[in-house]
Amino acid sequence: MRSGGTGPRAAAGVGLWFAGNGAIYAALLPWYPLLVDRLGLSSWQFGLVVACFAAGSLLSSALPAALIARFGADRVVIGGTVMLGLAAAATAWSVNGVIMAICLLLLGCCDAIVDVAQNVVGITVQDRLGRTILSSMHALWSLGGLLSGAAATAAASSGADTRVWLAAMAVAAVVLTLIGRRLIGDAASPRRVADADSGQTGGPRTAQRPSALTARVHGGRSGSSSSRRCRWRSSRSAGRPSRTSRTTGRGWPPSISQTCRPPRRGSHSASSSALSASAASLGTCS
Repeated sequence: MRSGGTGPRAAAGVGLWFAGNGAIYAALLPWYPLLVDRLGLSSWQFGLVVACFAAGSLLSSALPAALIARFGADRVVIGGTVMLGLAAAATAWSVNGVIMAICLLLLGCCDAIVDVAQNVVGITVQDRLGRTILSSMHALWSLGGLLSGAAATAAASSGADTRVWLAAMAVAAVVLTLIGRRLIGDAASPRRVADADSGQTGGPRTAQRPSALTARVHGGRSGSSSSRRCRWRSSRSAGRPSRTSRTTGRGWPPSISQTCRPPRRGSHSASSSALSASAASLGTCS
């Protein structure tokens, strides 16, 4: 059973993830001059090789959502960090500019995927804590990059082996990620990407057929003048929605109160009384 929870331990775990990601990225930068000299790259060749990192980030823009939906954000962070470390360590073993470009392409792809997954978990922990932590997480990413870059610069100046250093940094980043996963605990449960409307039953409302509306309006007064007026208005409205429905999407189908007005109270009895009085007066005259 995973330990950790929704308190400061979870926030500290996410912070380790961000710091480790920044550290493994910055660990490679101070070694660029040595790699260029060893591989014999010109200035424009080195520029194209470095641009492969950005190209990898762009090419992977559609992958994070699919991977998080399939495996969960926490597993994507762990697996992506392992691949990120392997790509960074493999860069030191490049024998030409093409191999280095491929390594940087994979490095940029994995880094972009891990960044998205880390932010997903960070938002989950932030929501459970009820306070903002993402700004601090990105500050820890910068701090990890600063410390790692400074250490790599010192190692490069002292003549350390590039392969050994990058391999050690890759292992350290993976260890930090595993420790952070344990600290986060259940707060990093896999988040599935789902359609917001998938839980709703039924589709969108469809307009009622005018015939059904007319039958309901007619009820027990199929021969009255108000029924004929309702039928005419209903058939008139069948071909086009109202102005309100065309502009705002509301007001369709028309309700009974919109289609026809009910007769005033007592009007039917009043008209019957008037007809009876007229018939009586005619009978008296005859």
